Amino acid sequence: MGSALDDLMKDKYEEHERIGRAQGLEQERLSSVRNVMRSFKVSAEKAMESLGIPKSEYKKYLTML
Repeated sequence: MGSALDDLMKDKYEEHERIGRAQGLEQERLSSVRNVMRSFKVSAEKAMESLGIPKSEYKKYLTML
């Protein structure tokens, strides 16, 4: 019985860890986009292109700026 609970807790912990990492990556990318825009005086799209962010993700980051 304790093992099933331990497994469930471990699964939840790992799920939250994955979510946290994804959010951290997102925030770091957003910070990088802002820095490139400011430093090189370029558009958000040009900054994302320079950083190698996939075009499919541009809309997400544009709404976050």
